[in-house]
Amino acid sequence: MDKDEVRRIARHFTQKLNQQVFGSSAKRYGKGLKYLVVVEGERTGKNLHLHMAIGDLPSYVKWNEVDDLVRNAKLKVAELDEQHKVDIVDSGWMDYLTKELGMKDTDNVLWDLA
Repeated sequence: MDKDEVRRIARHFTQKLNQQVFGSSAKRYGKGLKYLVVVEGERTGKNLHLHMAIGDLPSYVKWNEVDDLVRNAKLKVAELDEQHKVDIVDSGWMDYLTKELGMKDTDNVLWDLA
């Protein structure tokens, strides 16, 4: 799997998650969540995988529903496995998300999905 394939999978997932949260308004009106998606593993030789910060959740989505929304969206994307972790972002999490990025090297951030 290469970075372009990972990008396609991430785009498919974000579309499915947007649909879970916003229903038909996601497609009809372009409603969507905010995403910061980072591909990890390219520089370290690990299997490519995604780290994703998701924001701008509408007030009607409760925190305890987010894991189920993510799980349901993932089930609609065949290439994604079951493994995921949903956490509230703390100060250390952003360091974890960006650990393979350099000061002038943000090629692993999927800016087109932000």
